[in-house]
Amino acid sequence: MSDKLNISEENCTTESSDQEKKIIALELQLKESRETIRKLLENTRWTADRHEDLVKGLAQKSEEDHLTGLANRNKMDSFLTNEIAQFERCGRPLSLVMMDLDHFKNINDTYGHPAGDEVLKFISATIKDSIRKTDLAIRYGGEEFMAILPNTSHEEAQIFAKRIKENIEQGVIKWEDKTIKITASLGVAEFKKDDTKDSLIHKTDGALYTSKTEGRNRITHIQ
Repeated sequence: MSDKLNISEENCTTESSDQEKKIIALELQLKESRETIRKLLENTRWTADRHEDLVKGLAQKSEEDHLTGLANRNKMDSFLTNEIAQFERCGRPLSLVMMDLDHFKNINDTYGHPAGDEVLKFISATIKDSIRKTDLAIRYGGEEFMAILPNTSHEEAQIFAKRIKENIEQGVIKWEDKTIKITASLGVAEFKKDDTKDSLIHKTDGALYTSKTEGRNRITHIQ
């Protein structure tokens, strides 16, 4: 009888020990699972944040000229559309200035395209230094630039254009052992009630064309 009791007690002890081992093993698995889930969540958050940063970076690059850092036409379109809406809603004045570097091809032909790129960067920095935070400077194409001037009357835009022209004319670009000087022709126009985005650009470009055909290094404005 005693032997049977001892055997029964041993079996109970063994079963209890086995259960404890199973519980410990389950607790360990649970702990490992929680750690795995935590790492997955952290990686997911990092991936989401990284993805958001990449999207923002790509969006910015899609609106930026890679050489000069100025806005490109994509940004110009959205910015100008918004400012025209402000004009229509609040009557806030809006002006546009377009500029083209005079005889820029001669610089590329004489000094090479890397020198031409340095000139474009210099002009871009000059424009950036001349505008307000509310304005937008754009590389419109090649050696042609644009400045969108919100809340700016025609007269104020002419003053801005004169300052830009003088800053460009007085600028000195160093290239290797050479000194490069350049001038610009400019056109100025103000958005009117019957204008559209395209008509504003067209009449500003027409003013610029007049400056170029009448001798360059000058400003033409259209009311």
